[in-house]
Amino acid sequence: MPYLFLIAGLLFGLIALYRFLTVADRRQVVVLLLSLVALTVVVALFYMAVTGKLAASIGLLAALWPVIAGLLHTYKAGRFETHEKLHEEFRRKTPGDDPLTRTEALEILDLPENASREEIVAAHRRLIGKVHPDREGSKWLAAKINAARDSLLK
Repeated sequence: MPYLFLIAGLLFGLIALYRFLTVADRRQVVVLLLSLVALTVVVALFYMAVTGKLAASIGLLAALWPVIAGLLHTYKAGRFETHEKLHEEFRRKTPGDDPLTRTEALEILDLPENASREEIVAAHRRLIGKVHPDREGSKWLAAKINAARDSLLK
């Protein structure tokens, strides 16, 4: 009976791994593999220490340390590179870069098509008061609202 549970668990794990790998990108797979390697090393070292082979486990850890440090460095470098790519995308997509259409600007300020200058200014004040960076709001949202106001008041 225990073997049946073991086989069912193994089968369930393989199905879950297959489903993960079909939708995961390269970075997620690398993180999964690094996590599995780290977990395997920790379990092996713990097992060796518990069974009375503490000196051997310390020796194995010392021998594997360059590999572990290299894997950690690769993981951190990949995370930093991804982080930089996201910031570069954000820099390229600043609100002032692409001119807003009138329809987009009206939608941002939640105004009707025939909005007057006073309504535009009032809607801008109302929204910017909620999202201004000085009130711990978003710089991006404030820039988008300002761009919408500028586009409509031209």
